[in-house]
Amino acid sequence: MHEKLEKIRSLRRSLEPLAVLFEKAVLEANKEPFEVSMKAHQSADPLNPSHNGEDTVHIIDGESLQAVHEIWREHLRIERQLQDQLDHVVRSANGEEPLPDELTYLGESERAWLEWFYHLSDDDKKLVEDCGEKDVSVTPTNFDQVRDMLEEQDAATWGSVVKLFKP
Repeated sequence: MHEKLEKIRSLRRSLEPLAVLFEKAVLEANKEPFEVSMKAHQSADPLNPSHNGEDTVHIIDGESLQAVHEIWREHLRIERQLQDQLDHVVRSANGEEPLPDELTYLGESERAWLEWFYHLSDDDKKLVEDCGEKDVSVTPTNFDQVRDMLEEQDAATWGSVVKLFKP
């Protein structure tokens, strides 16, 4: 497993300069990938009578940078998963218990939801917990709508909220 982790890490590191270039030239510049093209101008042979000044050499375009960036992100995700697995194996070999706050078994969406949930105020957490007890799924996308609906209606109308938002 350690060899696989090192291969993934090595490949990710080799892609990182292009991924950073994509982030700077496309994402931070608020450009579309098709708007970006990296070119180099070079003078091949200035003493040649047919020399027209400069030759333009196309290096890479934004779509290629975008593809590299996506591959880089995927390798970063795989690297993190492998590192978590390796850490778990090492702890198990040493007879240590896994950390109670270790959430390696959760997927990306579950981790994102938990992070969102723990940043809520205490009142909002209570609202989400109450909805969960009634099998109403509250997510960051429907939270405001659920909260507004509950504020407009009293506790006797929980049934309509449950019908509307129950998965």
